[in-house]
Amino acid sequence: MEEKDIIEIKHILEDGFKKLTAAMLTVAYYQANSRFIDQSVDYPDIFEIYRYSHPHRYR
Repeated sequence: MEEKDIIEIKHILEDGFKKLTAAMLTVAYYQANSRFIDQSVDYPDIFEIYRYSHPHRYR
């Protein structure tokens, strides 16, 4: 491997790590908001969302 290949891989890994960190912070932010701010709102789980978006499969 040449040095430019190693530098390119390093940039790809850094970019992926930044995206992963942003996704984790976003999830933590929404979990905190749903737990502390919107306690009266009951968020539907992923299966309910899927069931309502596919009404022909689940009656």
